[in-house]
Amino acid sequence: MNLDEPDYIDLDEPTGEHIVCESCGEDAVIVKRDCGIGAYEYWGARGVHVDMRNCCSECGDEV
Repeated sequence: MNLDEPDYIDLDEPTGEHIVCESCGEDAVIVKRDCGIGAYEYWGARGVHVDMRNCCSECGDEV
């Protein structure tokens, strides 16, 4: 695995659930967003850290 070119696509995945965001007050859709650190290497072991969270489609804050 090359750490400079990740082998995954970092896109927001809409869940289809509509909400009124507490942060921005907008009518929005919940999107799954990868908040992980991405590619890493720890004592020679390489990997990709993925942390999927529900976020607002308008402001990006976690809901």
